[in-house]
Amino acid sequence: MIETQSSRERVLAVLRGDEADRPPVTPTGGWWVAQTSGLPLHDVFAKGEVLSAAHLGVQRLAGYDAVYTYFDALAIPEAFGCRIELKEFGGPSVAEELLLEDTLNHPIPDPRRDGRLPEILKAASILAERARGSLPVLALFEGPFTTSSRLLGATTFLLLMMDDPELTRRLIARVADALIAFGTALAAAGADAIIMPDPVTSTDLVSPEQSAEFAFPEIRRVIEALPLPVILHICGKTVPILGTMAGSGARLLSLDQAVDLREAREAVGWKIALGGNVDPVRLMEKGTPEEVMAAGRAAIAAAGPQRFNLMAGCALPPTTPLENVRALVAAARSFLAAA
Repeated sequence: MIETQSSRERVLAVLRGDEADRPPVTPTGGWWVAQTSGLPLHDVFAKGEVLSAAHLGVQRLAGYDAVYTYFDALAIPEAFGCRIELKEFGGPSVAEELLLEDTLNHPIPDPRRDGRLPEILKAASILAERARGSLPVLALFEGPFTTSSRLLGATTFLLLMMDDPELTRRLIARVADALIAFGTALAAAGADAIIMPDPVTSTDLVSPEQSAEFAFPEIRRVIEALPLPVILHICGKTVPILGTMAGSGARLLSLDQAVDLREAREAVGWKIALGGNVDPVRLMEKGTPEEVMAAGRAAIAAAGPQRFNLMAGCALPPTTPLENVRALVAAARSFLAAA
């Protein structure tokens, strides 16, 4: 059989709940793209033209089904005032966090003016124009719970959650307002969907009750307010919160390699798409192409071929071999050939 859809048609079909000719392949990994592109890291980090060139170039090399608008997930904390440091071998990190009062008093970042946000919007516009409808443009920002923890530091934020729940909710709501503004601007710039990781919501870090009380009300509000579909990723063993994730309004749940895809499909049914979940380190970074292809085919079989995106369980490590990403694509294409 031959492919009957473009990558954009394929990805959007899965997000809408329509039939796709094969599972799309949408690995994430902005730092991996930057490293693989061979372009200067600081320029990929800071300039929309170079960021878009990196994503277009690497997508052509690997053949997966999307282009992306990001290098890292720290643009919103930076726009709030956090100092971000880019290291050649460590990637971007928050080098200086904020005081709570500074965060609450800071104006909501303007996506067209503050930090790197205008450059990310520029990248979205360039990618939308150059993809010409053949590839979906996927943007990314972390969810309100995790972004709040970036602003203050994880320990300070989690202690605040226990000591002053009302102030914590106020902070998370303010961050959610910033994400809504940025996501709306991304849609206007040409993005087709938002990937929203919220790793601090993981049951490895907070209880299901805490995530239900503090994280998910604002996750749902962000998703409901955005004019484009959202892919929600939460790290770790998320089976205890799969029902809450499925009720968030997200169109696709991107799952960690710690989650059994058959168990996840049984838990959420077929009304929502799943994505995952080939091990990003053991297989994508350190495995052989043959092992990656076998794992990709197994993931498709476990989750069911429809309403499924083949992905790694988390972001690709920067040293992931290009051949292994091509093998992930081959796994999906071989399924088409066998259908």
